[in-house]
Order: sequence, then structure tokens, then C-alpha cells
Amino acid sequence: VLSLELFNQDYWQLPADQVAKTGIEKIKQSVSAALA
Repeated sequence: VLSLELFNQDYWQLPADQVAKTGIEKIKQSVSAALA
């Protein structure tokens, strides 16, 4: 199970699509590292 938690208040100031793209990239990096 993966959960994207956005408690960083800096993200709250950004457009939702930018935050989503950043979140997806970070999740991809985490999954890649876990499967390596």
C-alpha cells in the first residue's frame, strides 16, 4: 500500500497538477529503490 502524504506546507501554495506530478515522481523513485 502506498500513500502520498502532503504535510509540507510549501506544497499547499503550488498548483494541484504540479503537486500531483511531483508526488508521482517521488512515488516512482521510492518504488524503484524498493525493488532494486
